[in-house]
Amino acid sequence: MDLDTARSTLEAAGFTVGDTDRDNSETAASASTVVETSPAAGTSTDPEDATVDIVLPGKVTVPDVEGMTVAQARETLKGVGLKINARERDDARLITRQRPSAGDDARVDSTVRVTLER
Repeated sequence: MDLDTARSTLEAAGFTVGDTDRDNSETAASASTVVETSPAAGTSTDPEDATVDIVLPGKVTVPDVEGMTVAQARETLKGVGLKINARERDDARLITRQRPSAGDDARVDSTVRVTLER
C-alpha cells in the first residue's frame, strides 16, 4: 500500500498518523510503499492511544530505463523515488546504459547515472 492510501485508510479508521521514517534495511518497488507500521496491522490498541507510525523503505529496486528517452526515464525514476543525472535539454535523447543496473537496489533519492546515444 502506498503512503497516501495508508494515511487515508488509517485516518478513516480513527487513527492518527504519527512519525514517518525510512528503514535502510528495507527495499521496495517504490519509495512510497509502506513496509511496516507500529503498532503492526491487526494489533489491538487502546482507543486513547490511536497513533500509528509508518515505515517506508530506505532502498528501491532500480527500474530498467535503457532504450527510453531521458524524459521517459526521468518520470519512471521519479515515480520510484530516484533521480537521473541527465539534463532537461537532453530529454529527447535515448539512454544506452545505466548505473546502477536494472534490478539493483539503490537508496531512495539517489541518482541513476545514464549514458546517452550520440
